[in-house]
This record gives sequence, structure tokens and C-alpha cells, in this order.
Amino acid sequence: EIFRPEGSGDWLFLIFKSRTRVFLPTGEAAAAPGGVILYPPGAPQHYRAADSPWENDYLHFAGKDAGELAEKLALPLGQVFYPAGVEELMRRLAAIEAAAVQTPDLADIVADAEIRRLFLELHQAGDPPRSRHAAVLRQLRLEVYRTLGEEWSVERMAERICLSPSHFFAEYRKLFGLSPIADLIGMRISL
Repeated sequence: EIFRPEGSGDWLFLIFKSRTRVFLPTGEAAAAPGGVILYPPGAPQHYRAADSPWENDYLHFAGKDAGELAEKLALPLGQVFYPAGVEELMRRLAAIEAAAVQTPDLADIVADAEIRRLFLELHQAGDPPRSRHAAVLRQLRLEVYRTLGEEWSVERMAERICLSPSHFFAEYRKLFGLSPIADLIGMRISL
């Protein structure tokens, strides 16, 4: 469990790779794998594992222009959201880390450029378009994660929420940024 009532003194970007409970000013929220949160400096940070093992990718950073850029790009701050293309965001974090190790004399310049690019990708990915099925898809996803030992197919999941398999597949991918089977395989591998 991470609990920083006064924040960490810098920006914190988290990508949840396993189920996590996030405590927000509006109440407790469940974050599924693929969810992200961007905390500004001074914002309370409180989250804990909902699964074991617990896994996330993160980046702490500082920068006087970050707040202005986040505002200009209308990035959601201090709330869990699900951008499409989360795999690219994870690659962006790896690039920032690699820059610090491979080019230490240029690390600040490279990190600044990469963080700006990360912000732009968050803006462009945005929260996937909401559909009238978003709530039931999120609930189904949570049920699947809770019962990974069961045999889940696209057909079974689609039937569970009364959609055709093709419509279910499209809605799932639009909301979570990956196919239902890729999501299921990724979760099973992470166990």
C-alpha cells in the first residue's frame, strides 16, 4: 500500500498492470490493468494492491512546465482513466529510464522531451469514447479477473452482457485498448 497524504512532492504517473484499489477524494475506485493516473505535485496519493502479485509502472518527475502543459492538453489529474494504446505508454516510460542510463549527460533534456511526448500521447489516446456498454464491460472485466481459473471465451463474455461476439469484441477493444483475449492472457501471465 502506498499512502502519501501530501503527495510525493513531484509529479507521479502510474500505469496499473494488476488490479489496484485507488482512494480518491470522491471515494474508493477499482483500477483494472491498463488504467492510469497522473498525480500533480502535492496531491494525496493513496493506492493499494487488489491482487497478488501487485505490479505497476511508474514515473516520478518534476518540471515547471508540466502543470501548464497538463492543463493545456486537458489531462485528467488525480483520477483513474483508461487510454487506448497503454502499451505505447509503457514503452515511453522505458525510453525515459533508458535515456537516464544511456546518456546521463543529456538525461534532463531527453527526459523533458520524452515526458512532453508522454503527455501528448495521453492527450491523443484520451479516454476511449464512452459507449452505453462501458459500465457493464468494466464489471465483466472485473468478474473475469476474479475468476481467471474459469474458461472464458469471447462468446461467453459477449453472452454474459447480451452482445454479439463481434460487437462485444469491438466495444471491449475501444474501451480498454486491447482485445478481450489479449487482456485475459496478459492477466494470466502476470499471475
